[in-house]
Amino acid sequence: MIILKFMATPSHLIPLARLLTSLPMPKDFLFDIGNVILKFDFSPAVKALAGRSATSHEDILPSIQAVKQQLESGQIDDETFITEAIRILDFQTSRDEFARIWCEIFEPNPPMVKLIQSLSQAGHRLYILSNTSGLHMEYIFKSFPVFAHFEDGVYSYAAQSEKPEPEIYQIALDKFQLVPSNTIYIDDLHANVIAGIGAGLDTFHYDHDDHEALLVHLRARNIAC
Repeated sequence: MIILKFMATPSHLIPLARLLTSLPMPKDFLFDIGNVILKFDFSPAVKALAGRSATSHEDILPSIQAVKQQLESGQIDDETFITEAIRILDFQTSRDEFARIWCEIFEPNPPMVKLIQSLSQAGHRLYILSNTSGLHMEYIFKSFPVFAHFEDGVYSYAAQSEKPEPEIYQIALDKFQLVPSNTIYIDDLHANVIAGIGAGLDTFHYDHDDHEALLVHLRARNIAC
């Protein structure tokens, strides 16, 4: 004869058990970089390039827009981009000088840096989703400690897909095993925000001049900030 024994949960532990099972999962975060984590401005780069080039100030960025897009979509590598940009602009100094000028366009967004530190300390998983290049990523990882708080990222040049294409959002969801409805996606561009909504993400259209609006959005989701 088999006797089954059941061990009852002590009554004083039941409220705790119910509380633990009812707690929401910590939110995951997917961040854009430009004008979200870091502000950027190509104006100083344009001025510096124009001073060392036969190309006029107003024609600098339009002249190399096509190769910039090829770089950020992974069609060409960093070295090819530098070679082509120097040729197109008739840039008069070294490759290293061009790379330095091209990269020194970023500065931290202090309230976002503070928020990222807080979210990381609270145990949220933080990831990056950005249209960018290897040239810029190498520079910003070395220059800005805030990126140490991120677990990983999907970058357009490596994914060979750019926002707002749906493919790059799916790549991020699959790579990081994200639940879209439990993931807050922060971007500054309208087209990317619409694409994020289409991917099922809890999406916020960010303006670095109104950082408080993001905090309101997060507090409405019971996220301390």
